[in-house]
Amino acid sequence: MVAMLAGCAFNPVSMPIEPRDNVLYEDVGAKGPVKEQKFRLAIYVSQGDYSKTGDIAKSLDSSLTSALADFAFFQIVDRSSAEAVQQERFFSGEDVNANMFKSADVIITAKLNGFNAITESEAYNPLTKTNQKKYTVSGSVDFRFFSASNPGEAKLAKNITKTFASASPSDFPALALKAAQECAKAFAQELGSRYAPPARVLETRGNCHAAQVSFGSNYGAVPGSKVEFFEYVDRSKVLKGQTRVPQVIATGTVRLSEIDTCWVEVDNYETVQIKQGHYVRLCSDQSKGFMDGLKDNIRDIK
Repeated sequence: MVAMLAGCAFNPVSMPIEPRDNVLYEDVGAKGPVKEQKFRLAIYVSQGDYSKTGDIAKSLDSSLTSALADFAFFQIVDRSSAEAVQQERFFSGEDVNANMFKSADVIITAKLNGFNAITESEAYNPLTKTNQKKYTVSGSVDFRFFSASNPGEAKLAKNITKTFASASPSDFPALALKAAQECAKAFAQELGSRYAPPARVLETRGNCHAAQVSFGSNYGAVPGSKVEFFEYVDRSKVLKGQTRVPQVIATGTVRLSEIDTCWVEVDNYETVQIKQGHYVRLCSDQSKGFMDGLKDNIRDIK
């Protein structure tokens, strides 16, 4: 597997292993190894009020399913089952009920909110001696993420819009499909950054300059992803009922990513102590610029 590189300057393999890199973190309050849990995920796509967008809905569905199927903590519910097909046939894009969770732990709904071709401007082309129109094609999707623990309220709601320039109306169908695919990828990555379970630091190098952690693209981590390192602190004497509270000790940025591991460049590594065994998770507040660039790091549907 070829790692995805964000730049050539960061090369953890060439960094020496210093005494600081051999320090281990012991989670004394842990009750034992935590078994990784897979959540059964059902995806429901609605065309909304757009009766002529069947191909766009299929493209949205395929892209969303592909992106989420790579995540280690989701198991996509079999879409060929009669129950799933029947549920989706009557799904309006708005109502989620308890019956939809019979075969799923979590549900994602995606509703086409608008796919429009707009004449943006008209300019004279001296070469052709004609007025030429410039177009934009935009696609908007409303996403909702629900859990069986509270089916009536979305844990995450997001409207995502993608816009592309076009010189010809003949490009509209292809760009509408592309807009749907990019909306799906952006939502999948934000969902991964918010709900991926914590992983562990496997090793550090260069006096904690680089940390290898136990997740990669299977958690939605790509070069540029922001992460935070933390350890659990006993707060039983202060907070009633909360004996183990995560305390962030450092942050970093993913530089190289493979399927189930990645290398992180640790911020202010000279003054923070990252240890083997520390917990790490994706930050939920990824920057807008990073989120906009995610489409370059997620595979397309062939």
